[in-house]
Amino acid sequence: MDRTVNGWAVVTTGPRSRVRDVAKGLALAAFVGATAVAPDVGAEIFVTNDSSSSVTVYAGTANGNQSPARQITGLTDTPRGIAADTVNGEILVATQSGTLFVYSINANGAASTLRTITGGNDFQGVHVDTVNNEIFIADRGDSSIRVYARTDSGAAVPLRTVDVGAEPRGVFVDTVANELVVTVPDRVLVYSRTATGAAATLRDITWSTPPGDLSQVFVDRANDEIVVANHGSSAIRVWSRTASGDVAPLRSIIGASTLLDSPRGVAFCPGTNEYVAAARNNDLLTTYSRTAVNDVPPQRTISGPATQLSSPRFLAVTGSCSAIASVSVPATDTSALLVLLALLGLAGMFQLHRRRT
Repeated sequence: MDRTVNGWAVVTTGPRSRVRDVAKGLALAAFVGATAVAPDVGAEIFVTNDSSSSVTVYAGTANGNQSPARQITGLTDTPRGIAADTVNGEILVATQSGTLFVYSINANGAASTLRTITGGNDFQGVHVDTVNNEIFIADRGDSSIRVYARTDSGAAVPLRTVDVGAEPRGVFVDTVANELVVTVPDRVLVYSRTATGAAATLRDITWSTPPGDLSQVFVDRANDEIVVANHGSSAIRVWSRTASGDVAPLRSIIGASTLLDSPRGVAFCPGTNEYVAAARNNDLLTTYSRTAVNDVPPQRTISGPATQLSSPRFLAVTGSCSAIASVSVPATDTSALLVLLALLGLAGMFQLHRRRT
């Protein structure tokens, strides 16, 4: 009859015992060994394009004159900021007229919006905080950060606004430190995430050599850094996350070899350990090693007529930007296999002994 001992399925037949096919399957798996490889299907780069009022989407590993995997068209206004919400399967696009368009993350062509938020002045960067279910939008028109409930729609009233005193460009929420990070043209402002009104900053990052027109920003928690696209100086700037006051960047990517020409957008590809930047003036995307410094050429360049890039501005990245996600099962270890078979034999003897007694 069938019996179970310590999770093992056992069949007793007459005076002998044997382990079910489950055990045989385990032994076979140990003998064969394998590496399971699956595409990182979530690895994509989303780009807003000023001149064509579109969003182009590329594979995370795109390179050269590569066509977009899909393209969102039919936007009724010039797109600025973009954010990807992989938790709820949405893409958020902020526009110059002060409207936020929310699409399915798989939207293509002249797709319908899931919802819109209206009533802004001149939206720039946007960030979705899926931990606290809030949307943060930099409104250059009234020098504020508007905070909405994630599911708001129509002429919604913001949950709160933060008066930043200058025209904001980029916005990012660090949910670990519970901080709101904002770029204005000449500095980085850090607030409490729940700041409201004319709240004081927790710290400001300035620089005696003004960088000029800072734009998209993100916080790299793994490396404790703040990364900013520097439109005015055609550079990428990297500061310590806790920097405060008149502090020079830890490093900059800048120079003719970088091909950076007035970048507005910057994001991070963790799988390849790369920054990806949108160079607005020469219609290309470029990637760099995270630790790159000074005048270095890109590791990858996405450019050419097939890309349909047209004054690219802000970026969003989903997944790891790597080609594959691998799950490895160790290759055959003969000694381990022998130990497994010995244990199975002992289990069988144990069952036989129990039956006889």
